[in-house]
Amino acid sequence: MPLSDETLKFAEELKSLRRALHRMPEKGLAEFRTQGFILEYLKKAGVEAAAIAGTGVKAVIKGALPGPVTALRVEMDALNVDEPEGCGFESGNPGWMHACGHDGHMAILLAAARMLQESRQRVRGTAALLFQPSEEIVTGAGMMLAAGALDAPRLTGSSRCT
Repeated sequence: MPLSDETLKFAEELKSLRRALHRMPEKGLAEFRTQGFILEYLKKAGVEAAAIAGTGVKAVIKGALPGPVTALRVEMDALNVDEPEGCGFESGNPGWMHACGHDGHMAILLAAARMLQESRQRVRGTAALLFQPSEEIVTGAGMMLAAGALDAPRLTGSSRCT
Protein backbone atom coordinates (compact mmCIF):
# COMPACT_ATOMS: atom_id res chain seq x y z
CA MET A 1 0.00 0.00 0.00
CA PRO A 2 1.53 3.37 -0.97
CA LEU A 3 2.06 6.01 1.67
CA SER A 4 -0.35 8.92 1.76
CA ASP A 5 0.75 12.42 0.80
CA GLU A 6 0.26 13.45 4.44
CA THR A 7 2.54 10.64 5.66
CA LEU A 8 5.20 11.53 3.10
CA LYS A 9 5.01 15.21 4.09
CA PHE A 10 5.37 14.26 7.76
CA ALA A 11 8.39 12.06 7.00
CA GLU A 12 10.04 14.91 5.10
CA GLU A 13 9.34 17.29 7.99
CA LEU A 14 10.95 14.87 10.47
CA LYS A 15 14.00 14.42 8.24
CA SER A 16 14.40 18.15 7.76
CA LEU A 17 14.06 18.90 11.47
CA ARG A 18 16.50 16.15 12.46
CA ARG A 19 19.11 17.27 9.96
CA ALA A 20 18.82 20.92 11.03
CA LEU A 21 19.21 19.95 14.69
CA HIS A 22 22.05 17.54 13.86
CA ARG A 23 24.00 20.43 12.34
CA MET A 24 23.89 22.46 15.57
CA PRO A 25 25.10 20.18 18.39
CA GLU A 26 25.88 22.05 21.59
CA LYS A 27 27.30 21.03 24.92
CA GLY A 28 25.14 20.91 28.01
CA LEU A 29 24.10 24.29 29.43
CA ALA A 30 25.12 25.95 26.14
CA GLU A 31 22.22 24.86 23.90
CA PHE A 32 21.42 28.46 22.89
CA ARG A 33 21.02 27.92 19.13
CA THR A 34 19.05 24.74 19.74
CA GLN A 35 16.76 26.52 22.21
CA GLY A 36 16.19 29.34 19.72
CA PHE A 37 15.42 26.86 16.93
CA ILE A 38 12.89 25.02 19.11
CA LEU A 39 11.20 28.21 20.33
CA GLU A 40 10.93 29.58 16.79
CA TYR A 41 9.49 26.33 15.42
CA LEU A 42 6.93 26.13 18.22
CA LYS A 43 5.97 29.78 17.76
CA LYS A 44 5.39 29.23 14.02
CA ALA A 45 3.26 26.19 14.88
CA GLY A 46 1.16 28.30 17.26
CA VAL A 47 2.34 26.42 20.34
CA GLU A 48 2.76 28.33 23.58
CA ALA A 49 6.35 27.88 24.76
CA ALA A 50 8.96 29.54 26.94
CA ALA A 51 12.58 29.19 27.98
CA ILE A 52 13.11 27.35 31.25
CA ALA A 53 16.13 26.22 33.28
CA GLY A 54 18.60 28.27 31.28
CA THR A 55 18.62 26.70 27.85
CA GLY A 56 15.62 24.39 28.19
CA VAL A 57 12.12 24.83 26.76
CA LYS A 58 8.67 24.09 28.14
CA ALA A 59 5.63 24.12 25.87
CA VAL A 60 1.98 23.54 26.68
CA ILE A 61 -0.78 22.39 24.36
CA LYS A 62 -4.25 22.40 25.88
CA GLY A 63 -6.73 20.08 24.27
CA ALA A 64 -10.35 21.14 23.90
CA LEU A 65 -11.59 18.09 25.81
CA PRO A 66 -11.13 17.36 29.51
CA GLY A 67 -8.38 14.96 30.44
CA PRO A 68 -5.08 14.47 32.23
CA VAL A 69 -1.82 16.35 31.83
CA THR A 70 0.78 14.27 30.03
CA ALA A 71 4.43 15.29 29.96
CA LEU A 72 6.74 14.34 27.09
CA ARG A 73 10.48 14.97 27.60
CA VAL A 74 13.48 14.93 25.29
CA GLU A 75 17.14 15.86 25.70
CA MET A 76 18.87 18.68 23.82
CA ASP A 77 22.63 18.43 24.39
CA ALA A 78 25.31 16.74 22.33
CA LEU A 79 28.44 14.72 23.04
CA ASN A 80 32.06 15.84 22.76
CA VAL A 81 32.72 13.53 19.80
CA ASP A 82 34.24 14.15 16.37
CA GLU A 83 31.81 13.30 13.63
CA PRO A 84 33.01 11.47 10.53
CA GLU A 85 32.56 13.46 7.32
CA GLY A 86 30.40 12.44 4.42
CA CYS A 87 26.76 12.41 5.50
CA GLY A 88 25.95 15.76 3.93
CA PHE A 89 24.55 17.35 7.09
CA GLU A 90 27.53 17.15 9.44
CA SER A 91 27.89 18.99 12.70
CA GLY A 92 28.60 22.66 12.33
CA ASN A 93 30.31 22.66 15.72
CA PRO A 94 33.64 20.81 15.40
CA GLY A 95 34.27 18.31 18.15
CA TRP A 96 30.56 18.03 19.03
CA MET A 97 27.94 15.72 17.64
CA HIS A 98 24.47 14.36 18.31
CA ALA A 99 25.86 10.85 18.62
CA CYS A 100 23.11 9.30 20.72
CA GLY A 101 19.92 10.46 19.08
CA HIS A 102 18.94 13.70 20.79
CA ASP A 103 18.53 15.34 17.37
CA GLY A 104 16.00 12.68 16.39
CA HIS A 105 14.20 12.90 19.73
CA MET A 106 13.83 16.67 19.43
CA ALA A 107 12.61 16.39 15.83
CA ILE A 108 9.97 13.85 16.82
CA LEU A 109 8.69 15.98 19.70
CA LEU A 110 8.60 19.12 17.55
CA ALA A 111 6.59 17.37 14.84
CA ALA A 112 4.31 15.85 17.48
CA ALA A 113 3.79 19.33 18.96
CA ARG A 114 2.68 20.66 15.60
CA MET A 115 0.32 17.73 15.09
CA LEU A 116 -1.16 18.07 18.59
CA GLN A 117 -1.63 21.80 18.10
CA GLU A 118 -3.36 21.31 14.77
CA SER A 119 -5.71 18.67 16.21
CA ARG A 120 -6.24 20.14 19.69
CA GLN A 121 -10.02 20.23 19.14
CA ARG A 122 -9.90 16.43 19.41
CA VAL A 123 -7.21 16.23 22.13
CA ARG A 124 -8.20 15.15 25.63
CA GLY A 125 -6.23 16.90 28.34
CA THR A 126 -3.02 18.87 28.18
CA ALA A 127 0.42 18.04 26.82
CA ALA A 128 3.45 19.52 28.58
CA LEU A 129 6.42 19.27 26.25
CA LEU A 130 9.82 19.46 27.91
CA PHE A 131 13.09 19.99 26.05
CA GLN A 132 15.74 19.30 28.69
CA PRO A 133 19.23 20.77 28.49
CA SER A 134 22.36 19.15 29.85
CA GLU A 135 21.29 15.50 30.07
CA GLU A 136 24.75 14.16 29.23
CA ILE A 137 26.39 15.87 32.22
CA VAL A 138 23.44 14.99 34.47
CA THR A 139 22.48 18.49 35.61
CA GLY A 140 19.55 19.35 33.35
CA ALA A 141 16.84 17.24 35.01
CA GLY A 142 17.39 18.81 38.42
CA MET A 143 17.44 22.26 36.85
CA MET A 144 14.17 21.59 35.03
CA LEU A 145 12.52 20.36 38.22
CA ALA A 146 13.82 23.31 40.24
CA ALA A 147 12.48 25.68 37.57
CA GLY A 148 9.00 24.16 37.83
CA ALA A 149 8.88 22.07 34.66
CA LEU A 150 6.50 19.60 36.27
CA ASP A 151 4.38 22.19 38.03
CA ALA A 152 0.95 22.81 36.56
CA PRO A 153 1.62 23.67 32.93
CA ARG A 154 0.65 27.35 33.38
CA LEU A 155 2.18 29.16 30.46
CA THR A 156 -0.81 31.20 29.35
CA GLY A 157 -0.03 34.87 29.73
CA SER A 158 3.54 34.36 30.89
CA SER A 159 6.58 35.12 28.81
CA ARG A 160 8.96 32.81 30.66
CA CYS A 161 8.86 29.86 33.00
CA THR A 162 10.62 30.49 36.28
